[in-house]
Amino acid sequence: MPSGSMVPNAHRPGPRADSPWALSWMITSIDTDFTVTNPPESVEQIENLARRCAAAIRA
Repeated sequence: MPSGSMVPNAHRPGPRADSPWALSWMITSIDTDFTVTNPPESVEQIENLARRCAAAIRA
């Protein structure tokens, strides 16, 4: 499926990525707010990235 196409049985369009890391890179590279709800691996990746970014600005 092309990027941004509807995922079967999903209710929202979204990007397609080969890994949670790739998805986190794609969605944090654009200047817009976003919400990640699934899959759990992607949620975990974004949480890890958020912690690293927060630590970087407190340093």
